[in-house]
Amino acid sequence: FSDSIRRRCSVLQWNPDVATQLIVASDDDRFPSLR
Repeated sequence: FSDSIRRRCSVLQWNPDVATQLIVASDDDRFPSLR
């Protein structure tokens, strides 16, 4: 994915059952996001 405002990632989680599936979370409390 691309993040045009380049927020920092605070959490990265990998799904071991689907090797290409990742989720990242933003560490900005004002604009929380999961991708």
